Amino acid sequence: SSGNVTNPSDQNAVVGKTVTLSASFMQSVFLSDPFGISGTWYVNIGGTWMTASDAASKNLITNLSTTSDKWIGNYGTKTTITFTSNTAQSVTVQALYSGTLTPWLTAGASKVAEVNFYANDIKATNVAIAGNDYAYTGNTYQFADTTNPSNATGTITWASSNPDVGTIDNNGAFNAVKAGTTLLTVTLTNGDGTKVSASKIVTVGNGLTDQTASVGDHVTFTPENLADLTN
Repeated sequence: SSGNVTNPSDQNAVVGKTVTLSASFMQSVFLSDPFGISGTWYVNIGGTWMTASDAASKNLITNLSTTSDKWIGNYGTKTTITFTSNTAQSVTVQALYSGTLTPWLTAGASKVAEVNFYANDIKATNVAIAGNDYAYTGNTYQFADTTNPSNATGTITWASSNPDVGTIDNNGAFNAVKAGTTLLTVTLTNGDGTKVSASKIVTVGNGLTDQTASVGDHVTFTPENLADLTN
């Protein structure tokens, strides 16, 4: 089935600071556009939805840049939006996906995310990571940062200690590459240069753990995070 793989995350920033959001979508193998799909970003400012390019042409947002790249052949797409605001305001963003052959038909849409621009920096005192402890090889997972206060405006960066096992981008999208463990670290840099960080160990595998048994013994395998295979 088709659907979102990763979604844009809420962000907070000081006026004039550039923010980047990303999303990814996979179309159904059986109901797919053979030439691929692409994402178009929309924003809601002051209660009105419009394309991000229209918002930029009206100077409601500035320094706009978007990308939409094919992913896993023509079945998926990864898309990003980068922009800033010269005024204190809230901007709601969402990616809409359409086919190359049928651009007038919407294949799906990301979840909405809220970007709040503040007149002054808001300093974080700590940060935490929300996300799975276990990841299945070959899958993509979304990790999120939670800050105190929740509207801290610092810059977030992510890192994986073992990129051979899994990689993560600065929007928290984690790609499970091969079996093993890696330490994910999120760091928030405040406007004054001070930093807070948090880490989380993530295990990547096929869901099963090797077992040793004698001839004739019964062995039971219980997959890790079974809900990930059924949701």
